[in-house]
Amino acid sequence: MNLRGVIATWDVLNSQTKNVEAFINAGGDYIIPIKGNQGNFYNDLSLYFDSKRCEEIIAGNT
Repeated sequence: MNLRGVIATWDVLNSQTKNVEAFINAGGDYIIPIKGNQGNFYNDLSLYFDSKRCEEIIAGNT
């Protein structure tokens, strides 16, 4: 399956590692929710996407 150019969204139920890997392998991009019960990963994302970083991304300075 070729998913190049496709951006998918899905709920937390489908946010399993194998689902994400399959989508990446098919060439797609994705947006998935990350909940607070994801521990370190949630904290890492919160730190990475702080207000300043989000402003840079929006401005196209990534």
